[in-house]
Amino acid sequence: MIENFGKNVARLRKERDMTQTELAKAIGVNKQTISNIEKGEGYPTFNNLEKISQVLKATPIELFGTLKEIALQDTSEIMDRIDRYSSKIQEILQAQAFLEDIMYDDEVKNTMEMVAMLYNMFHQPIMKDEEGTPILDDKTGEARMGRSQFEKIPFEKIKDAAAQLSFIINNCQQMDNN
Repeated sequence: MIENFGKNVARLRKERDMTQTELAKAIGVNKQTISNIEKGEGYPTFNNLEKISQVLKATPIELFGTLKEIALQDTSEIMDRIDRYSSKIQEILQAQAFLEDIMYDDEVKNTMEMVAMLYNMFHQPIMKDEEGTPILDDKTGEARMGRSQFEKIPFEKIKDAAAQLSFIINNCQQMDNN
């Protein structure tokens, strides 16, 4: 286990984006001491070992273990996370199934179609050229918007036609009364 210590210190230090100088300063030794530890040519005192562990936020397995032992430690952490999240995953899957079920409900489907129809009625579409490319405003550079279906309704013509129909109906009623 001790033979892995130097390599593990170097790996952990690099994973935490630290230089040998930064680690040395953090634990109160010189850079050469860290270099010797990482090369396996020297070992820290118990006091410095504790400081290295704290600075690198490393467990004993991370400091002394083989890569396989470290991976096994990570595997158990991953399994713990899976256990913690499995109930949440189940809830998400149940919610998805519920949403899929209601999407086939005719009332919901009809309501969604009505909302889409209303949106399309009042939505201003982006104007496009013959190739389907949006037409941009020369001044602002933003896409130019066309008129909505609602804006295209000829209200004045409808109002005039309604007035003419009302006039015809009134005249027909007067003729019937005479």
